[in-house]
Amino acid sequence: QKGFISKESLETNVGIIINCGTFSYAEIPHEFAYIAGVTGTLKTLAKPETDILKNVYEIHMNTYMPSVFGKSNRNYNSNNDVEAVKKSEYFMRIRGEIDTMCNAKRAILVFFESEEKLMAFYNSEELSSIKLNIQIITEKVSSKERELSIKRAASDGRVTLLTRTFGRGTDFICQNQQLLANGGVHVLQT
Repeated sequence: QKGFISKESLETNVGIIINCGTFSYAEIPHEFAYIAGVTGTLKTLAKPETDILKNVYEIHMNTYMPSVFGKSNRNYNSNNDVEAVKKSEYFMRIRGEIDTMCNAKRAILVFFESEEKLMAFYNSEELSSIKLNIQIITEKVSSKERELSIKRAASDGRVTLLTRTFGRGTDFICQNQQLLANGGVHVLQT
């Protein structure tokens, strides 16, 4: 606006960010006499990780309880669910899986190792015909847009491409009964 910013923009963006210190989350437990924690992955830790719990954090007693969420309904079969394909077929196989899920009126979350790999697939010839119907969730997406996209991801026929960061700790909640009846949300890890 002729070299000036609007009052609304000023009020929204004015401020100074001051870095007044840093700390390591790994060091916080050393400040306490007792440590209690909850995790769903304690049984799956590798020996070096359990050694760190014992030797660094002096955690010598573990208690295992059943999940409050009940038994997982995840179906995983390493013989059928893991594929190795030629590089030339890679994007075609991902697109084929997307088409299968969309035809079954299911949602599909496609996780990529990095944003570069995600964007390579997004910009590929294989995806071009449905590109406008794809939503992308990466670390660069604003938190407001990300929140909305996560809510939308669990709706029938929805295709969402994500970076691996969102594979843990992100709750994709499906409340659509028809989608659940069709088999729910399908997860593809590339």
